[in-house]
Amino acid sequence: MENLNNEQLEAVTHKDGPIMIIAGAGTGKTTVITQRIAWLIEQGLAKPSQILALTFTEKAATEMEERVDQLLPIGYVDMWISTFHSFCERILREHALDIGLPHEFTLLDQIDTYLLVRKNIDRFELNYYRPKSDPTRFITAMLQHFSRIKDELVLPQQYLEFANGIIANDDADDAQTQETHRIKELANAYHTYQQILLENNSMDFSDLISYTIELFRKRPKILKKYQDQFKYILVDEFQDTNSAQYELVKLLLTEPCNITVVGDDDQSIYRFRGASLSNIMNFSNDFQEAKKIILNQNYRSSNKVLKHAYELIQKNNPNRLEFKQKINKELKPNLGIDGRVDHIHSQTLEDEINNVITKIIELKKEYSCNWNDIAVLVRANAHAQPFIELLNQLHLPYKFLALSGLYAKPIILDALAWMRVVNLPYDSPSLYRILSHETLGIDHEDIAKLSMHCKKKCLSLFDALDGNCKLSQSSTLKINEILNTLTTLRINSKRKPASELFVDIIKQTGISACVAMLDEQNQIEQNNLLQKFFERIKKFEYVNEDKTLKNFLSEFELERSGGELGALSGDPTEGPDVVQIMTVHASKGLEFKFVLLVNLVEQRFPSVRKSDPIEVPNGLIMISNVNDVESDEHIEEERRLFYVAMTRAKEHLYIFSSDDYGGLRKRKISRFVSELGLPVITELNKKSIINNSEVYLDKNDYNYKLPKNISFTQIAAFSNCPAQYKFAHILRVPVFGKYQMSFGKSIHDTLEKFAKEYVNLTNTVQQSLFSKQTCDGIVTIPTKEKLFDFYKLAWIDEWYPSAYVKEEYYNKGKDILNDYYDKLITEKPNILLIEKDFTIKIGDLTMKGRIDRIDKIEVGHEIIDYKTGNPKEKLTWDDKKQLILYSLACERCFDPSILITKVTYHYLENNTSVSFKPSDDDKQKLIDDVIKCVDKITHSDFKPTPGFHCQYCDFKDICENSDY
Repeated sequence: MENLNNEQLEAVTHKDGPIMIIAGAGTGKTTVITQRIAWLIEQGLAKPSQILALTFTEKAATEMEERVDQLLPIGYVDMWISTFHSFCERILREHALDIGLPHEFTLLDQIDTYLLVRKNIDRFELNYYRPKSDPTRFITAMLQHFSRIKDELVLPQQYLEFANGIIANDDADDAQTQETHRIKELANAYHTYQQILLENNSMDFSDLISYTIELFRKRPKILKKYQDQFKYILVDEFQDTNSAQYELVKLLLTEPCNITVVGDDDQSIYRFRGASLSNIMNFSNDFQEAKKIILNQNYRSSNKVLKHAYELIQKNNPNRLEFKQKINKELKPNLGIDGRVDHIHSQTLEDEINNVITKIIELKKEYSCNWNDIAVLVRANAHAQPFIELLNQLHLPYKFLALSGLYAKPIILDALAWMRVVNLPYDSPSLYRILSHETLGIDHEDIAKLSMHCKKKCLSLFDALDGNCKLSQSSTLKINEILNTLTTLRINSKRKPASELFVDIIKQTGISACVAMLDEQNQIEQNNLLQKFFERIKKFEYVNEDKTLKNFLSEFELERSGGELGALSGDPTEGPDVVQIMTVHASKGLEFKFVLLVNLVEQRFPSVRKSDPIEVPNGLIMISNVNDVESDEHIEEERRLFYVAMTRAKEHLYIFSSDDYGGLRKRKISRFVSELGLPVITELNKKSIINNSEVYLDKNDYNYKLPKNISFTQIAAFSNCPAQYKFAHILRVPVFGKYQMSFGKSIHDTLEKFAKEYVNLTNTVQQSLFSKQTCDGIVTIPTKEKLFDFYKLAWIDEWYPSAYVKEEYYNKGKDILNDYYDKLITEKPNILLIEKDFTIKIGDLTMKGRIDRIDKIEVGHEIIDYKTGNPKEKLTWDDKKQLILYSLACERCFDPSILITKVTYHYLENNTSVSFKPSDDDKQKLIDDVIKCVDKITHSDFKPTPGFHCQYCDFKDICENSDY
């Protein structure tokens, strides 16, 4: 902790009681949170399992966990670092039955809920919100409304009572009467929506938090279990919490209320998601004994950036913590860089775009910086397109970090075209896309001939491929190849689910082969898109009994008609050296040497205020007024957003605006720019755009970084073949399923469910018979019928080549489980732990894993790992390594440590076992092997080592060096 400043050190080493850390931009808040977690563990104040750290995104949770991994010297089990939603899902998977909810619920996202409501639209008694011209028009707005009131913990019955109360008291005119009926309609719709979710064993994301709160309120014993478990709770980005999230945290607290909240009211920018600024404003009132620490030593930005940013944000006074609580939040620079903040104004948008690109090139040349040191920030996604078009024309490297748009990506459109033609060959637009594909299609002249032939003969494009239209020989051969592939895929579509057919399509049509020919950067990007779309299809299959391609395409068209563009994700800190383009919201948490903030005019930034499509009725929820004076909350939030944009800049900030964005009126420069009082620069040296094309030709390799966490799977892949590691973990080629994997997971999940039932039943019998006595040795085994019931639930019906093979494997599984059960009756193991996750440090590396089962035995403990592969009588060193790692984890990560005297592979194929006792020499040899392997990965050129193992490789079809 020697690098912490005094305020950071004080925050990290705070012991008991509530503490609020007000952490300005660039003041090291993530460092403080992770150091505090590590310090609490190191000081013995809490075990890892007794600390709950909550944040808002999976990325933030992962980063926090990785940093803690690096700080802790040995490792741990049961660390609770997660998002609010993941935390609540984990609780409900365990306890949902206690409030009458299914613990095997399906979690639905926005797409899924839209489709569910649309499918059941006739069950909603809608009048006001069901226009005849478009009956489904308000579905999305209603779902947003339901989510908003769930964030305020409004139950369906409460909404109905509120609506009925308005009607009972209403003796108003016709307009007011219509309004009360509108509210009643919404209340009924909310009630119906929740009923439909329950009928489908489903929850939406807002349900996770509201149902967890309901669980804790109705079942005090369960609440006390978690209150006793979590000695310390930490909440990151506290200014972004909503009412339900804050209530959840308060429920978990008991004296001495060891709650740490970290946030900054000046960076509260998610009001549109339901974030309540009042939480951070009122924390000191809720916890009057709370310690308050202000972090204002900024380690990110230059002097001028911080000076201007502070001048701007003070315009939000008096509705800021600094003003209300008489504290000093002015950020103090530590970089020793003066920096600059410039305002560059243009006459037209075209001039502004040219000025932005000119500035990018100037920065690249003047500072010899990397492309990804430069970020272009926009207020809305749509504002980025004109800048992207010029970057494309000039072949400048860039990445647009959009959160949606998967379905418009060319490679996904190619795959969709094939899917549509497989489903319906007469889909001419889709067939045209296939035939005109740049590398996989036919000659453009022959395409034109086919089109003319179709018009002349009044034929569909598919019928025109009958050979009567004279085409070149190469095109004829290619068409025959396409038709043969289409025939095969149509046959497969009759027996395969949509996800498996998608895999066939990208492999058999040449799409995956085209990706393999790209440079590494583009391979990674295209593989990621294919994987994303594959996951979308799998989600469809998860919630639909009819998994056919036809049904998927039918649902997909409904999804598109609802305006869905397909979710995307990206990490600007990974990947190639390119200019980063993103919205200001997406830039939160990031930093760049040079920030170019564009379109700074009124109605763009600040944006035009948009109210919720369906407003929450007055009086339904209690609104906490955080403002002392009448103010424009929208402008204040936009100012905070502008403040966030400014503080992303490490050295220089450039602000761009222009007079003309189309339309008749001259645009007014943003009030935020006026508030900064900057001199105006009106023109840049645009010759650089034309005369310095060599700047654009920089080599743009993908910079691969070794992951901070490495798995046993990654080490095994590299040991098998460095090229296999590269395909899987660098190029990220999607790895699709195999029926052997489906079978293995089915058996494994069955045994996990059965083992948990076995332990629960044994503990229940012990407690009932000997509530006040020691009762070791009393074992009650669930019935064999129960085991087979679990098997039916766990069976994964995927990737089998035929119905015969599927049935053969299903019966094989029943035989395996039957033999397993008979052996279990004889042995009656004393199971201690099931499916235990761990994180272990080896040198500077962090490894994660999961142990299937740990049993108490006569002397010490035994680790058992299930295998569905071919049984072995003798283990090689490579076979042993995984179990030795598990043994090392039990010794180092568990508190207290678990003495492992025996490790076992249990081969389910014939119910045989192979065991050994890991020695200290074995453990040291494993440590040395891991460190050496990772060092090789770090310096590897990933050349293939083909051999016998190629036959088992997932990438043998695309590896030119494969021996199989």
